[in-house]
Amino acid sequence: MPEKEKTRFESPLIKMIVQRKLVTRDQYEQCRELLKKSKKIGLESTIEELFIKQGLLTAEQLNELSEIVKLGEGGDFFGGYRLKKLIGQGGMGKVYEAVHEFTGRQVALKILNAASSSDETTVSRFFQEIRALAKLVHPGIVRLYDAGKAGRRYFFAMELVNGMSLAQYVEEKKKIPEKKAIFIIRKVASALSYAHSIGIVHRDIKPENILLDENGSPKVTDFGVVMHLDKDHLTLTQEGYMVGSVYFASPEQVQGERDIDGRSDQYSLGATFYYLLTGRMVYNGANFQEV
Repeated sequence: MPEKEKTRFESPLIKMIVQRKLVTRDQYEQCRELLKKSKKIGLESTIEELFIKQGLLTAEQLNELSEIVKLGEGGDFFGGYRLKKLIGQGGMGKVYEAVHEFTGRQVALKILNAASSSDETTVSRFFQEIRALAKLVHPGIVRLYDAGKAGRRYFFAMELVNGMSLAQYVEEKKKIPEKKAIFIIRKVASALSYAHSIGIVHRDIKPENILLDENGSPKVTDFGVVMHLDKDHLTLTQEGYMVGSVYFASPEQVQGERDIDGRSDQYSLGATFYYLLTGRMVYNGANFQEV
């Protein structure tokens, strides 16, 4: 058996770091020797701390990898997917770039955090997003590939978009040329028209929820506050409670109205169009009341 396979790592985290070649085996062995010398002269440290001190990893990288190990119950696999890196997070959970163990398909894996996985309302909203995505098959909407539960946490795998959000793009460019902005808005309008035609209202259209792929084409994502227009589905929104982002929300959303339709998404798309062209919100303010 080759020597490198006999290495006994201090923890699953260290093993993953070396296997991913974030730290080479030689660098790892050098850090181990430094650790031994430090202990001989009474200096207490860990190999993780040495990785940071030697400039091999940042504290942020180490924290992210630690989270992956926790999710993967001692490794970097979760629900049949190998977790590669964190690409997004919110109050409900986190999104990782991941690869399916058998098919090799690269996905964006959305995983509910422990607290959210035990909260009935949050889980219901999570299922609502899954069911909405399962219905939607359109080139301008991120595709759902898989969904399930691993341990006590729910997850779903969706299309991985290798690009940036419109919000990031505007932050970088300040504003977008009219021709490109029209191209993006037309594509998103087509995707929303399709969603509306099968009874689904997004309710949170904003630059953060529109991703640009490597070709510059937009894809709508984050259907977590979606509303079904058919009578067999009940929205999770209570009357008088506003869902969506206030800067791009329609007047009826801001007023907390429950009976809304696709026109609300159209308003939000118009507000997004204004933002792309000017780099400013239609309405601005320091808080909800001012807006």
